[in-house]
Amino acid sequence: MSVLLTRAEDDLPRWYIRTGMEICTLIEMDAVIQHPVSKEVRSPIPLDAEVVGGENVTTCDDEDQTMTLAWSDQGYDWEISLRFEASDKSYALTNFSGVVSGGKLS
Repeated sequence: MSVLLTRAEDDLPRWYIRTGMEICTLIEMDAVIQHPVSKEVRSPIPLDAEVVGGENVTTCDDEDQTMTLAWSDQGYDWEISLRFEASDKSYALTNFSGVVSGGKLS
């Protein structure tokens, strides 16, 4: 099992969970932060997001897996942790949490 950052045919950044040549699960999401002053900041998870924590390669027989990604966008530093649950040769995203720092409120 490997976690790969690739480009889909429609040229959008997506995360693929692969078993050999099969795609087990597709994850496509934006990270969103809601500031106390009701300013929403949204960032797509980019292709150059860095894996800063967790395992990048595993097998389908492994237990749950957590991966942390980091990137910068719109003057903010983003970090999101993804938790995958293993079951019968596939992984499902079961939880995610994130933090953002920097930027200016307007």
